[in-house]
Amino acid sequence: MARHAVGERAFNDYLFDKFKEFKPGVVHLALVQLPWDKIYTTNFDLLVEQAASSSLVSPAGSITVVESTTADVSVLSEEDIPYYKLHGSLDIANTDAGKLILTKRDYREYETYKKPLFKRLKTDLESRTFLFVGYSLTDPNFRAVLDDCRDELGTKTLPLSYAVIKSFTAIQQQYWREKYNIELIQGDAVGFMSMLKDTWVSENCVVVPLLQRKSSEFLRLDGQTRFQKIGDSFYLLRTTDCTGQSNPDNFFRGAEPTWADVRDRVPAKRDLYDPILESLFPELLDTKLEPSAYVITGSAGSGKTTLLYTLAYDLVADFQAAVLIHIPGTPLDSRLISPLVSDEDLRRFVVVVRYASEQFRELAVFYAEVVQRKLPITLLLEDRTNQWHVAKTTFRTQFSPAEFILGSLSVDEIDGVLNALERHGCLRRLTGLSREEQLSHFNNLADEDLLVALRELTSDGRFDQIVRDEYEKIPSEIAKRAYVYVAAIGQLDLAVRYETIIRILGLKTEQLSKELINPTEGILITGEETGSSRHNLGFRLRARHPIIASIIFATAAEDDQSKFDAINSIMSELDPGFPEDMRLLNQIMRRKELVNTLASHSMRRAVFERLEAILPGDPYVWQHRSILERDMQSFDQAIHFARLASKDQPTNAAFSNTLGFALEAAARKTDDTLKFQALLSEAGKLFEDGIKRDSSEPFNYLGQLNIFRQRISREKDSTAKGILTATSLALLMEAYEETNESAMIAGELAKVRTQLGSQDEGIEIVKQALARKPGDSRLRELLIRFVHEGGDSPQALTIAIEGAKLDPTSWRIQRWLARLRKEGAENVNAVKGHYEAAIRHHKGDVGLMVEYASYLFMRLLLPEAKLAFEALKGLSISTQERRQIREKWKQEDGTPMIFTGRVQRYSGARGTILAIPDNFEAFFWRLDGVGSVREGETVRFTVGFSAQGAEAKLLRVKVTDRLAAR
Repeated sequence: MARHAVGERAFNDYLFDKFKEFKPGVVHLALVQLPWDKIYTTNFDLLVEQAASSSLVSPAGSITVVESTTADVSVLSEEDIPYYKLHGSLDIANTDAGKLILTKRDYREYETYKKPLFKRLKTDLESRTFLFVGYSLTDPNFRAVLDDCRDELGTKTLPLSYAVIKSFTAIQQQYWREKYNIELIQGDAVGFMSMLKDTWVSENCVVVPLLQRKSSEFLRLDGQTRFQKIGDSFYLLRTTDCTGQSNPDNFFRGAEPTWADVRDRVPAKRDLYDPILESLFPELLDTKLEPSAYVITGSAGSGKTTLLYTLAYDLVADFQAAVLIHIPGTPLDSRLISPLVSDEDLRRFVVVVRYASEQFRELAVFYAEVVQRKLPITLLLEDRTNQWHVAKTTFRTQFSPAEFILGSLSVDEIDGVLNALERHGCLRRLTGLSREEQLSHFNNLADEDLLVALRELTSDGRFDQIVRDEYEKIPSEIAKRAYVYVAAIGQLDLAVRYETIIRILGLKTEQLSKELINPTEGILITGEETGSSRHNLGFRLRARHPIIASIIFATAAEDDQSKFDAINSIMSELDPGFPEDMRLLNQIMRRKELVNTLASHSMRRAVFERLEAILPGDPYVWQHRSILERDMQSFDQAIHFARLASKDQPTNAAFSNTLGFALEAAARKTDDTLKFQALLSEAGKLFEDGIKRDSSEPFNYLGQLNIFRQRISREKDSTAKGILTATSLALLMEAYEETNESAMIAGELAKVRTQLGSQDEGIEIVKQALARKPGDSRLRELLIRFVHEGGDSPQALTIAIEGAKLDPTSWRIQRWLARLRKEGAENVNAVKGHYEAAIRHHKGDVGLMVEYASYLFMRLLLPEAKLAFEALKGLSISTQERRQIREKWKQEDGTPMIFTGRVQRYSGARGTILAIPDNFEAFFWRLDGVGSVREGETVRFTVGFSAQGAEAKLLRVKVTDRLAAR
């Protein structure tokens, strides 16, 4: 009544002033001196916080108040004690996070803000011993806490806990023990807490830090193997720890490879193995090289994980590398690796990370820390191609690992797989057939997927049916239900925390083994550790493979309503304060695959409406809702949600790009000429600004291309159509180079090039376009390219000279002048002048600088070439960018120039060759452990150029031959 009479704010201020008069008591002072895992309270006073800051005591940890439902508990350290204020807090009572719960009505109205905190309480009540202090048996708050957990949140049986009560009867004691599993302790709260604190102090009890506990612990991946953990985030791969029996039958039926499978060479070797190993090799030998990062991508079921594990094992077995495997769901903390780097035992650390797109932002931060600390680390990552590219374009960081794409099987790889099947007695349906027949059968299946092919070849029946039968044979109905939820997000190759599954199914912790883990052994991957501290450590469940997960989800959730119910159940039980759950929400939001399993547009929208309720005001939810609406051709809605995201973060390039595509899509469907022009004008400005901001991003070029296509489709004049087509091609030519030959741009480039017709037709159209826009450097460069490709280099040079007069700052025109004069064997100083002008107007372009330095080197202007390569050393670029061969020394017919020389000396991992009689030096990598040439030995070699200088490739003994001879 008082709150209603004076208003909520005034009422809260009154309470705050009144409670300020109270000081912490003995119970509060004792409480903060004990190292609780967590503290929950229904009180909204500030007495515990005041006790923690009192000069009278030394707190056992930092009392960290948690009242927000989205607070990230992963940032809490061992010194932090989370203090959950379930009914709000007086100091922030006038905010949503701190609203006071005083009445039954408050419970209903504030459910949005407080229910997730009660979910955390429920999780802890299921697995921890609680001590209830300060409640009487008739205290409604005391009963409310327990009943909320029992009734509203579904807890049936709680682990044994304790409550300190002044007095109670034997009947009351039995009631509380049987109904709530709480043992009553007769006593006074003040006396009990004082005694508990005094006992802790007198017996010199201490809390062993998490990292200290973990450093001596081992990670058990299965019943056969255990590996030493490095902190909480990595385990050390040692071949001696890869124990147990391999299981080829399981592996070829679709199970992930075990370390025993890799040890026994069950998987067949892939063609990509040698190129990756060759890239890594110099870094294994020279710890002084900068940190580097590589990512293996491919489609689901292509064998990425198997290749990754095989490389990791061989790096340890054959090259004695230090390989650390990241434990999924744990932080990527470079501080755990720093103490392992020793000046006495210098070696390279290879850090292996799976599901890289899930933690792209964390990887970028981790890599930046590694570079800053100059740690000798190589990152070896793995993920599906689409997910990796989505993550790269979403987060837009400077982190850009070299990508190795695992494509379809080659003839040699198929032969290797068949040999492996035969060697391990797993040919099954192919037994007794000729190799030609085996190849034919395998090829017919492998067109679908490597995993599918192996599964069907080694089993009786079709792959889908095999997976369905496996599901139907699960003996526990609870386990089958759990499989559906795990499969829902398993389609995205993601995992779910045990606690989430337990809440969805209404399970008790003690039921896990019997009802879930044992019935799904070999079907679900269980026990993957997640979390980073004692406050949020746990485990998670994962499907074996996205393809298998999608089959199960389609089988068990047959219609839209069933699918939505499963997805909604998962989202409703996720807690954004846990990083693992927040990652899941982000992936559900960003990845189309899960939402697209729903046929109904209303159901798809319902998923995003649920996300908006869980993450209110999140601009990324609006962004991806905009993309969804655009896909469903609801363009006004697409623009609306994109504007919300852009308004929230005006400088976010991804949001601007999304708005641009929504506007462009809306223009396609309007017949109003003025509206059409307005929409395209706004979209075009957004895309053009995006290109200026980051020219390496392909999506803004694609947006501009779509605008050109719309204008072309509505243009009546054929000449104008051709000019617009030529202009769009000029844009794509620039985009192809700026985006480092993006596959997306390459595909569009081929389409538009075809539309211009023959070479002569294309030249004529570009000339017409250039006549209208003589100062357009993009069009001029396109004309130069066409004329040059047509074999008329003198004419191309004339066009370039005219372009330089109109726009002397165009670095691309200057580069064409350099290339054309070089091709015509013109004066060296003229060529140098154009290269230097191009570099001056486009500073920091590695490819351009290497092209210039290599030109000087090949003209044997060695002192000048040395200075040009020295300039490259000052660029802040990654190791793989620095090592990339960008130019090759070729003969006039395009074949590699072959030189003869003598090995001069070795310096660490690098050797130097002196060319005879040309008298230039080139370095090469010394391949210790796999065969090497000796000092003074004569060798033949080719030369390539990178930011490191002239690199020799020995012809006498090829690197791949050495690797194969291991």
